[in-house]
Amino acid sequence: YRDQLREFVLQYFMRVSDFKRPEAYVPGERTSGQTALPLLSWCPDPGDPRAGFGYSQLYYKLAGSGVIGKFAPAERRRIVDLREIGPVYEWIVVEVRIFDFNLSFQPLGPNYPFVELPLQEKTLVILSREFISEANDPEPGLLGKYGLGYALLRDPTTGLLAYGPGQFDAGCQLIDFKVFGDGQIRTCLTFVVNRPEQIFNLSLNPITWSIDLADFMSLGLASRFFAPLRQAVHPSGRPQGFDPVFTFIAIANLLSGGRAARDLCISRGQLEKDMLVQHFQQHYTLITGSLMTWRSVANWLDPAKIPLWVAEGRSA
Repeated sequence: YRDQLREFVLQYFMRVSDFKRPEAYVPGERTSGQTALPLLSWCPDPGDPRAGFGYSQLYYKLAGSGVIGKFAPAERRRIVDLREIGPVYEWIVVEVRIFDFNLSFQPLGPNYPFVELPLQEKTLVILSREFISEANDPEPGLLGKYGLGYALLRDPTTGLLAYGPGQFDAGCQLIDFKVFGDGQIRTCLTFVVNRPEQIFNLSLNPITWSIDLADFMSLGLASRFFAPLRQAVHPSGRPQGFDPVFTFIAIANLLSGGRAARDLCISRGQLEKDMLVQHFQQHYTLITGSLMTWRSVANWLDPAKIPLWVAEGRSA
């Protein structure tokens, strides 16, 4: 049982950390929301049914020779066995897509209209041997401890969102699995990042507004086409704008003499707590989805029993 967990965590976990939710079938003449007037359409739109974290390996540095290379497209979802980081690879750079990530802003409270932005968030991380743990019988009653981790890499460019995946100044993530003598498995996740200085970065430049709007409406595809224009407008890559969220908090507390924070929880501290709760929920979904995959394979030590979609890292 311990050996199976070690194999699952170190070889397959990062390949199955995203999954598809159950999909509903709605009969009718039109079953797709793709129409000429999508904002007015009531047709069902399944969107992206995936949840959890989607990992794709992009670059590597070989141990010993120091050669830096790029993984082939066919290999990107087939994350390397983490036991090879150290002996074979000095490090690998991985892109992480966070599915089903919605950022909500409720200036009037939870019982009134609010703004919710469905974001296609992704970030780059780097894995090295220092983040990989593999220990058999580390202490009495504990059969094994296996885990992974990575450091977060900041995206040098920015858009509407100034804090969150890809926009942290510094941070790291640790995911550890422990198996006990009674067969119980516990998962411990540690996430450390800097506190936010801004949540949104609303530029006063109308060109930036147009680019950000096009990027949002196209779910990030517009960035590929407008990157040269954004670079020309903001050579530093980081436009300086104002944050409507923190501005609202400051004005509300200024006009109320601080009662907005004391009585209505309108404060930076409360916002940070809400973001931590949302972050916990994203990771809870990650682990519960992986648990279903763990239970679906009879023997993780037998390659013949491993489904192809698991071996190839394709969502199921």
